[in-house]
Amino acid sequence: RCSDTSSGKRCEHRIKSVSVKLCSTHACTEDLCGNPRTNGNEMYCAEHICFQCVKIGTTPARAAEDEPPRNTCDKHRLCVAPECLDLVHNDLNYCYDHSRCQEDRCEEESIYRDPCL
Repeated sequence: RCSDTSSGKRCEHRIKSVSVKLCSTHACTEDLCGNPRTNGNEMYCAEHICFQCVKIGTTPARAAEDEPPRNTCDKHRLCVAPECLDLVHNDLNYCYDHSRCQEDRCEEESIYRDPCL
């Protein structure tokens, strides 16, 4: 029997597998994942769901293409600068801050904070 008790009582459905102790209604739909879904409307657990979809309220949230903390979908690409979790800017590989020239008073686009030429 499923181990979910989120409704106040234990779920009566059969478990997905011996290794996944939740039923198909309560378990993340990612292969071999035994984590519970983030809520009743979503298909994925916190590890496999796009955190940006959740943040902006996209329903249903899409599957993440990377592991936490960079778990976002292809619609919410993150800046490639080390340790940056901001969304890319204007289809560049960098966020707004990392795509700007760092020379004083310059507003031109640049590649990862290099001065523009």
